[in-house]
Amino acid sequence: MEATQPNLCKIQPTVLFQIIDYHERKGANISEKEKAPNRVIGTLCGSIDGGVVTVGSCYKVPHKEDDNEVAINMQFNEDLFKLQKKVAPNDMIIGWFTTSKQIDNNDMTFMDYYARLMSTARQGKGGVHPIVLMVDTAPTNGKIDIKVYTLLKTKIGKRQIEGSMPLWLQTEIMYSDADRTILDELRKCSASSSRKLTLPTGIDPLKSSVDSIIDNLKVIQEYVNDILEGKRKPNSIAGRLLTDFFHSIPHADAEVFEKMLNSNVNDYLMVLYLSQLANVELALNEKLIMAQ
Repeated sequence: MEATQPNLCKIQPTVLFQIIDYHERKGANISEKEKAPNRVIGTLCGSIDGGVVTVGSCYKVPHKEDDNEVAINMQFNEDLFKLQKKVAPNDMIIGWFTTSKQIDNNDMTFMDYYARLMSTARQGKGGVHPIVLMVDTAPTNGKIDIKVYTLLKTKIGKRQIEGSMPLWLQTEIMYSDADRTILDELRKCSASSSRKLTLPTGIDPLKSSVDSIIDNLKVIQEYVNDILEGKRKPNSIAGRLLTDFFHSIPHADAEVFEKMLNSNVNDYLMVLYLSQLANVELALNEKLIMAQ
């Protein structure tokens, strides 16, 4: 049975951090006589569900590219994937990544290699569609460009000559609440001169979250007022998003909502107090042990 042609790629943000880190360290273990590779390539691991491909992890694979030779360390790749399976048994090879801006002439060689790997994993059934994640590590506009494609095979002309062309996939970065929080803090850290990350403590995170919600509501209110006053043209996509957002909010009386909010705030303050008390007791216990 043929595999479904992918149309959507979901990527964990940690994968992008790994790829950028690989790029920054690409010349770390290379001697002065050897030349650092122009790009870094590696294996993408994750899952495939119909036309949706989810990239959950990756690892770098040594390779060589010059005028005379194009090679990839296949044994290294297979050994590392065996270790990856011990950590995540459900993971499978879904493609490969590259830190290049555009499709290279050698990419077809790597694509054929990963297609054979995926076909072997599916017991030679064929119909595999490895994806390629392209990460531009030298952006010119201050934003890292991310593209994902797979090869679409076609037959051209009366002779039915087989050819292939890139099919660019829709891409989504999957953020959990914890990911969003730490990424926001890292963004603040990048703007500071010290480049140090200081996580807020106490009730400051709650205050910051409430202030952010208020600011976002002001933006929405301003946008809706501009639409009603004719200053902006209506947008059907934005309208559907706002409708879904307001319908997702549970209906409750103001008095009931206030009681619920106060109860949650009290619970949060109690947990915060207990955690600070535990930290004090641990610090005191450590000092007593060191004093003995």
